[in-house]
Amino acid sequence: MIRTILKTIGRHANVHLCLTAVFAFSWFLHYMAVMRMEMCDRQFAVMNNRTMRTMALIELVGANYSLAIAYAILTVSAVAFLQIRGRPAWTCWLTAAVFVVPCVVYWFACTYIAVGKLL
Repeated sequence: MIRTILKTIGRHANVHLCLTAVFAFSWFLHYMAVMRMEMCDRQFAVMNNRTMRTMALIELVGANYSLAIAYAILTVSAVAFLQIRGRPAWTCWLTAAVFVVPCVVYWFACTYIAVGKLL
């Protein structure tokens, strides 16, 4: 009985651990970018349109962090719902991958400000 429960938890926990890592890395990159913007007083050597749009996006996410939390809860809930319904593992992973795409795009934005502006 306990072995079955632990096996089920182990099988379903992998996708949730990956989602936790993605959201934690997004949080880390966000705060690195915010610190970099504060260090420079939001004035970089090159202030092109991409820099301005990226800074606006980072400030938007920082001002509305509750949206990011709601998005994380929605993602975890969607994957958990599929797991509770007994869907195949590939559907859970595909759903998680689709929900992670905006996070990866945000990673590029934060990295552009936090690291790319140092060069």
